Amino acid sequence: MIKDKITPEIKDKLREAINLTIETGREHAFIMCRDDKEDLFPRAICEGRECIVTMEPPESCLPFRAQGNFHTHADTAVARRIFKDVEGRLPRKIMTDYVKEVADSEGVEVTTPSHGDLINALVNKCLRRTEGTVCVGSDTVPDRVDCYTANNKIIKDDCDRAAMLKLLTRIEESGLPRPWIKPLFDKEIINL
Repeated sequence: MIKDKITPEIKDKLREAINLTIETGREHAFIMCRDDKEDLFPRAICEGRECIVTMEPPESCLPFRAQGNFHTHADTAVARRIFKDVEGRLPRKIMTDYVKEVADSEGVEVTTPSHGDLINALVNKCLRRTEGTVCVGSDTVPDRVDCYTANNKIIKDDCDRAAMLKLLTRIEESGLPRPWIKPLFDKEIINL
């Protein structure tokens, strides 16, 4: 669990990444590292598709360990593109309310990681590359981040399944977290 380890520096970086997503309509991300005192500190923010955070080597945290990653979802920006409102004629509140309603109808929060996010976190935990944390913020709810950390219920079969799915298919990575993976993570809400 990491909620008590979130430093003011991490909170500032979370806010910065979310604000950049609001401004640009693109996802932003960074690796979270853990020092010898178990405190977290952030690496640099990266943007968009060129920012494959889950693949960044944990060596970027050396001599310390990688806790996991944070990334944003650009849900409101995507909704604007769907409605062909890239100029922002519709009030932001209308767009954010729409995105929240869609998420509610699917039984998730806009800050819920995708199934692929959880698979990557689980594989990285199983390989001891990270501590298995993925945190997600959104341009829709800029004052909240949800962090999911792999827990001690993980068995070798879970690691094998996640690794196989990661290697064999991209379909399994998209969409909502599947029922089998949810119990392997503990969720914490970080209010900004």
